[in-house]
Amino acid sequence: MLDDRTSCDFNEIKFVKPDEYKVANCGVIYTVLGTCIAVLLWDKKNHIGGLAHYRIGKKPLNKGSYISGEELLEKMYEEMIKSGADSSFITANLIGGMDTGREIASKIVDDNIETALKFLLKNRIELKNRKTGFNLPLRIRFYLEDGRVTIQKIEYGEEKEWLRWKRQ
Repeated sequence: MLDDRTSCDFNEIKFVKPDEYKVANCGVIYTVLGTCIAVLLWDKKNHIGGLAHYRIGKKPLNKGSYISGEELLEKMYEEMIKSGADSSFITANLIGGMDTGREIASKIVDDNIETALKFLLKNRIELKNRKTGFNLPLRIRFYLEDGRVTIQKIEYGEEKEWLRWKRQ
């Protein structure tokens, strides 16, 4: 079980890198997306959320230790349930998949979206919002106090500022 929410610091920021996920009941889960996909799960009854950020939906046959979107989503969902989430109250947001105009990237993005949609269907999770195909990278903030999500486009030139912040 996650800690009691009365001791939560809702200003705490948890950063999610590509091929990672985080589950929490307070604070902010934050990530930056390009062609990657983020799946955000939210249990509105128990105020437990998770964010998975992945580059490739399915595990390539020749990558032994590679973590795919399929694996990340399953692990995140299992951790949410173990932490006290009620599967009948979980909803989802699907965000990312920047359109680069390159055919190979478009195929990967389509596969990543398909992976997310299959996972949601399999687990009977309602997709509340789908925001995909932007033409710029995105900052995603998932506020676990109330399940709110903000999406901010990163203008070119700004990413240097973000990279500097990330290294600190």
